[in-house]
Amino acid sequence: MTCSATDGRPAVILDIAVPRDFDPGIHDGDRTCLFNIDDLKRIRERTLAERMKHVVAAEAIVAAEQRRFLSDWTRRMHGR
Repeated sequence: MTCSATDGRPAVILDIAVPRDFDPGIHDGDRTCLFNIDDLKRIRERTLAERMKHVVAAEAIVAAEQRRFLSDWTRRMHGR
């Protein structure tokens, strides 16, 4: 199987076969990028870890907005 980028863009190959279908030597990081399931798992774990750094701050925002909403809701219900 051959893969070429004839339009000047790099070729990205995702090899999800077990055993692998593509020789890892074709990955040159410039014209041809080869990824397999293990690569995707590492990328996912790294991305998830980065996102998890923001969970505490996001939860604090949600809690503050919830308190604000409930306070406003209570005021409106008792203000009738």
